Amino acid sequence: MKDERIRELLNKVLPEQEFKLLLEYLILVVGAEVFNREERMYFELLYTFPIERAREKFNVQLICSSIYFLLFHFRPDNYRPAVEEITSSFCLLKKLLSQSGSATWKKLEALRLETTLIGHVLEHEKLGKVRISAHAWQRFFEREALKTRHPATICEVFRNAFCRAVLCDLPAAIRVIRIIDSGFKGAHYLWSGQAKLRFVVSDECDADGIYSLMTAEKPRVSLKI
Repeated sequence: MKDERIRELLNKVLPEQEFKLLLEYLILVVGAEVFNREERMYFELLYTFPIERAREKFNVQLICSSIYFLLFHFRPDNYRPAVEEITSSFCLLKKLLSQSGSATWKKLEALRLETTLIGHVLEHEKLGKVRISAHAWQRFFEREALKTRHPATICEVFRNAFCRAVLCDLPAAIRVIRIIDSGFKGAHYLWSGQAKLRFVVSDECDADGIYSLMTAEKPRVSLKI
């Protein structure tokens, strides 16, 4: 989709006050390590512009990738959104910005409970309760969501892939390397044929009996299931 078309669509979806609130949210999240100093300064400067000028001049690619991070806690590289992504993302964004008041982490976190699975606990048939870490979510998202082109459905894709994944083993040499790399902490490995990904789950649970999903990775060697 061309930049001018995206700019037109965003300005149509967001009235002036909601666009200003969007900038407040972006300033709130640009402290994350995925944004560099120049990008942080850009949003702070854009916020000082008259709202009409800001709506006419914003950097489309930077705004779109930042909205993606705002909603899904993942920022794609060299992001050129498809129509489906723009539509679903802007609808979710509208929901966040329709709340009254100023931008707050509490409101953003409440929305991310719907748009991500970070912190959610899923039930696996063999392992029981497993909590999804931010790192595991980001690794899954970067490998899977940009293929679906429908980011709003990624939670269901993740849930299906994880809950249907089967316990597997690694070749002995690879298993030793993984144990060393993880600081001599053991892990359970689950293979998702659906996503072609390996889920790595801690082998120790917390006080509530919940394991932690540490990452989702693309295996470089064949697995023993």
